[in-house]
Amino acid sequence: MKIKRVKFRGFGRWINQEFEFQEGMNLIEAPNEAGKSTLLHGVYGLMFGEKKEGLKKRKEADWYDSFKPWQSSEYGGEIDYEYQEQLFRLYRAFAFPDSKEQLVDLKTGEDLSALYTMNKQKDRQFVEKQIGLSGETYRRVGIFTSGMWTQISKRKEEDHSFHQKMVERMTKLLKNGADPDGLAALQILDQQLESIGKSEYARHKPYGIECERERTLKQEVIALQEVRHQLEINYGQRSDIIKQLDVSQHQVNEWVNQIEQIRQKVADLREIEADAQQLEYLHKSKAQLEQRLDQWRLLEQQILDWRKEQQEVAATREISTELFQEIQLLYKQSEELRKKLAQARDELSKVNEHLEVARTRKEQMECVEKDRASIMLSKLDDYEAGDLRYQALQYVVEEEEQQKFIQISHDLEQLGILQDEQNQLHEKKTIAHQEFLKMKTQHAQKQGSSTPWLIASIVTLAIPGGFAFFHWSLGVGALVVPLLLLWQYRRIFVQDRSRKKTEQHQKKRMQVVLEDLDHQLQVNAQQQKQITQVWRVRSLTDLLLKREEIQGGLNQLMVQTIERRNLELQLEERKKEIEEWMKKHIRPVPEFSVTSWKESIRNLQKQEQRAEDQYHLFEMKAEALDREITEKSEEREQIELLLEKKYQEFGVSTFGELEDWHERHKHLLQLHWQIQEAEKRYEDWSKQIQEENCLDQLKNLRIQIREIQSKYLGAVSYLQDRHRDWEYELAKAEEHLRDREQVRESQQMELVRLDKTLEDYEEQHARLPLVESEWECSKNRILELEKERTILELARQALEESSRQFQEDLSPRLTPYASRWIRTITQNRYQALNIDPKEGIQLSVFVPETGERKSVEYLSTGTIDQMYLALRFALLQFYSEMTQTRLPLILDDCFVHFDQDRLSETIQLLHQFSQEHQVILCTCQTRERELLNAFDLPYHSVTLSL
Repeated sequence: MKIKRVKFRGFGRWINQEFEFQEGMNLIEAPNEAGKSTLLHGVYGLMFGEKKEGLKKRKEADWYDSFKPWQSSEYGGEIDYEYQEQLFRLYRAFAFPDSKEQLVDLKTGEDLSALYTMNKQKDRQFVEKQIGLSGETYRRVGIFTSGMWTQISKRKEEDHSFHQKMVERMTKLLKNGADPDGLAALQILDQQLESIGKSEYARHKPYGIECERERTLKQEVIALQEVRHQLEINYGQRSDIIKQLDVSQHQVNEWVNQIEQIRQKVADLREIEADAQQLEYLHKSKAQLEQRLDQWRLLEQQILDWRKEQQEVAATREISTELFQEIQLLYKQSEELRKKLAQARDELSKVNEHLEVARTRKEQMECVEKDRASIMLSKLDDYEAGDLRYQALQYVVEEEEQQKFIQISHDLEQLGILQDEQNQLHEKKTIAHQEFLKMKTQHAQKQGSSTPWLIASIVTLAIPGGFAFFHWSLGVGALVVPLLLLWQYRRIFVQDRSRKKTEQHQKKRMQVVLEDLDHQLQVNAQQQKQITQVWRVRSLTDLLLKREEIQGGLNQLMVQTIERRNLELQLEERKKEIEEWMKKHIRPVPEFSVTSWKESIRNLQKQEQRAEDQYHLFEMKAEALDREITEKSEEREQIELLLEKKYQEFGVSTFGELEDWHERHKHLLQLHWQIQEAEKRYEDWSKQIQEENCLDQLKNLRIQIREIQSKYLGAVSYLQDRHRDWEYELAKAEEHLRDREQVRESQQMELVRLDKTLEDYEEQHARLPLVESEWECSKNRILELEKERTILELARQALEESSRQFQEDLSPRLTPYASRWIRTITQNRYQALNIDPKEGIQLSVFVPETGERKSVEYLSTGTIDQMYLALRFALLQFYSEMTQTRLPLILDDCFVHFDQDRLSETIQLLHQFSQEHQVILCTCQTRERELLNAFDLPYHSVTLSL
């Protein structure tokens, strides 16, 4: 989007004034009170209207009364702007509430106002619907005012929390720039919550008043209920307080003794602190002397290194500066002539090519049909009339709508299949669950035991012993019975074990089947949710209604498309006929445009004479270039002969060798001067060190340090006590003593209070029933108010969650834009700006020296300013990409407090930004214009006539 022209019929001081803007950088330079801010407010008002956004009722904007015309009854104007390669004119007449607005297509002259329906505030929102942003959002993102840095910069030296304030401003920019409409809704809910009262301590709100009354009644009830108990326990409390007084007195005596011991420690440690300060002073003096001696020795070594380098670097032959400059001048003249000769030969080659083209063109122009050209001009007039009708039809995108209809039909069918599949899965799950329960019941019924057979076999083993007493054969015969019982026990035991394994296997198999059915149901539900979220519906019925709505729109578009295609075919046939004729006589054929083709045909009738003139012109130019090449070649040969003599004189073959000799001679002179200066400084330092006797001073300092260190050698307890803050502990002990004394005094006062309270209890007890009744009524009223407030708070939480979710989605999409500008502004020092929405919006970077991630509030002041500017650029670029519209950037005296270096960097960044976005820069100083001229950056100057 680019602003082309603004005309104010009446806006503040501007009456019947017109201003024009261009692509790229636009500079408005004028002193204060010249009307710069009024101009920018007027541009914003003409784009977005004079009504205040985010309100249910119509209300004028805050600036409406401030910019009423001074000397005119007309309030408003018109603005011309380009959007998606189309030119529009938006006219507004501010007369709230009966304002007028009109949008016109400048190319066709058609009134487009009816295409934009009115909202509840009776505003058509032309620009908002085109760019996809509200006026408030564009103001937050695309308009930089003078208060951007000024309010915080004034407090930089006074307020230590400047960094935090700047980071808070960047966070607020992200939040408000991301979701201004949600912010307006939150403000309405906050107003309703405020009318009820958010806190129980808001004494002027209904909720606070009732809570205060309930607390008072509750306290009074509790006090009255406690009256009957207090009469019995008060004497016990009095006895306890007397015991506590004895304990407090004992604690006071202990703290007095402890304070005396700490005071003695403080006196001992003050002496140690004095010695420590003396030791620190001696160490500093020693370090200074050692540093001076090291510098003196380093200078001596530097002199030796330079002398060695002076011996190594020696020119073969000395060359005077005047002679070298003379040879250098000849060399430059030779090179310049060589370049001119190459340019002349290239130009001659091009002229010969043009000469051949002109000769061919001259021959072609001799066979032009002049009468046929007039017929083609007439057909172009017919084509232009048909094109106007073609443009009048509404442009439709039928293929896109058909694709949308096919997609929704496919999703509708898929959703039906998924729901059928979901019902089948539920039925399978119910059947499987019933089978699982049935199987558990059957297993419980089949449970048996082999234990009775084991017991019976053991009991019967005693019988063969009794029969064997009479005869052994009877004992053997009786042994058959217990053996049969043991065989039956083993058979039943093996069957039970096999049955239990089978039951466990069946249970595991049924559990796997149930888990698989649950997983399929979850996948089915997720697929249904994805389809409904794509079309923003809740059920299959809503999706059917959505498809019918798309089908109705598609039928209407098809009627318009058929008419447009028929007209398009007629125009294409006429265009091909004209184009075939032009291909015979005009090469190459220009890109199609009625105006350009008419002009080409008219020019074709005039080109015959022009072709002949061009042929003679190129012929003369070729002859002149031949003469020039001959002259310059002779001149260059003479200069080359002179250079060859100079090279032979010095025994070199190229100018580079001669230049190297000259540079080595200059370097020797520089080394000689440096050695002289260093030797003089070395003599002065040597004399000064000898006079001040620095070596003896260093020796004495080392002796004094050893004496102090030996004094406390082995005194570990003193050194450990030194690290403790005994004065702090003394103050803390005295504070504890005061606290104990205050406790003792409060206990004495409590004893007096208890005696007085006993007198009032009987009188207060009579009011208990009445106060309890009033307390119940107050609690019921509070519950009603809390229920109403809870409903409002739930709505507010839902809005805040929606806003937070938008910010979380915004952060990864905004990060690439912010990081690209951070790299540019900080010259690749910081590669990326990390935006973490988990706790508010946290901004951080990676420090290149350590690789550590740090919050931006710990960076320097200049870097934070750069971060803020990068974030503003990134937000504007992000919204431009999101809305597919290159939004203009407007700056109103933003850089008043920038120093020259920061302003220089910012101007170059604005030039880079203006390659893709239109920039309007207002300033009351001349620095911006001077920097633009110094860097040779293009810009358009807008003059304000006073």
